[in-house]
Amino acid sequence: DAGLQLNIGGRGLNPGRSANFNIRQNNYDISADVLGYPESYYTPPAEALKEIQIVRGAASLQYGTQFGGLVNFVFKKPNKIRKFSLISRNSIASNSLYTNFTSVSGKVRNIGYYSFLNYKKGDGFRSNSNFESVNLFSYFDFEITKRLKASIEITYLTYLAQQAGGLTDDMFYENIFQSNRERNWFKIDWLLYNSKLAFTINQNDNITLNFFALDANRFSLGYRNIRVDQIDPLEERDLIKGFFNNYGFETRYLNKYKLFNKRSALLSGVKYYISNNISEQGPGSAEYSANFNLANN
Repeated sequence: DAGLQLNIGGRGLNPGRSANFNIRQNNYDISADVLGYPESYYTPPAEALKEIQIVRGAASLQYGTQFGGLVNFVFKKPNKIRKFSLISRNSIASNSLYTNFTSVSGKVRNIGYYSFLNYKKGDGFRSNSNFESVNLFSYFDFEITKRLKASIEITYLTYLAQQAGGLTDDMFYENIFQSNRERNWFKIDWLLYNSKLAFTINQNDNITLNFFALDANRFSLGYRNIRVDQIDPLEERDLIKGFFNNYGFETRYLNKYKLFNKRSALLSGVKYYISNNISEQGPGSAEYSANFNLANN
């Protein structure tokens, strides 16, 4: 309910963590591991979006192997008219909800910039479902020449959420707001890097070079018995820790031409991608708090 995690699916595809889509931000990968573990734990804030691009079918193969295709979140660009502009939006709502989105944008000489802070916290509509989230983003672009442009950007997200657990049908009919899981927690740290170089040869030909990297982790802690109606025995909790380190490089050449008086396009490119992921699982602490250390060595 806080918009922390995106869950979308296509026809016949599981929407869990959008694993069947190649999820991108400004045309670079943001999921944990696009080949081995393509689940998306980071969701860009809607206030920062200019548009959402979706490509399905054969054309989506240029972006990756996911069956669902591409979902690309395109952020707003720097305000090129002013040197500095600021937008701030604050919301207060029920269940102790507070959100803030503050962005700054502008252009100084040949450098454009766009940055934002997105903060969320709340208690959720059920007990044991509080959360706190901080999302930071900075983007800079440089006009080296009229034909050559470069950009760099960095994204950071961290959030801690208490998980209220599921309900059986009987529990749902009895009280939809109840929760018998006080010790279940979930934590995310997501750090993304990106740099681009775009060269316009002429009005029909251009080349782009795109470097991206991810340094992230996700921690899951709690009593996760299959039967959600079973009472927590207050013993050591299950702890799962995932660490994701990957980077990649894409180069694309686009040529627009006419064939039999019809507009056509030729796209060619190369992608290099490498990932190094580590997973740890074992008994966590028997506390109530969000202590993500193993109970023993």
